[in-house]
Amino acid sequence: MPLAVKRRHATLYDLMQEPLQEDGRSRRVASCLVSDWYGDVFLYRMWVEPSCRRQGFATQLLRRVIADFGRDGLTLEPSALADKPMDDEQLATWYAAHGFQWDEDDGRVMIYHAEHDTRVG
Repeated sequence: MPLAVKRRHATLYDLMQEPLQEDGRSRRVASCLVSDWYGDVFLYRMWVEPSCRRQGFATQLLRRVIADFGRDGLTLEPSALADKPMDDEQLATWYAAHGFQWDEDDGRVMIYHAEHDTRVG
């Protein structure tokens, strides 16, 4: 279950994995930052531990963020991290599969809003 830590204008989501590590702590396998900026909600820095990629952790984390903020709308700019597990086009395709659409007014960003999610029956 993702852990959400609310900060002043941002929420840090961490997805921790069990079982515990040898030192007794759980390990962070995914994280992202959601920030409120002048009334708009932005998703930043979706990250998954390299050894844990392609196991559904990013999807699990994104579903939690959508559950928390999807009715108000989410905005993101799909840009790959430095280690490039996906290029920008693959990342945009992945977000689109989760209900994000390109913003008609600003073609650099994608938006999600629950009422526009065609995947919801």
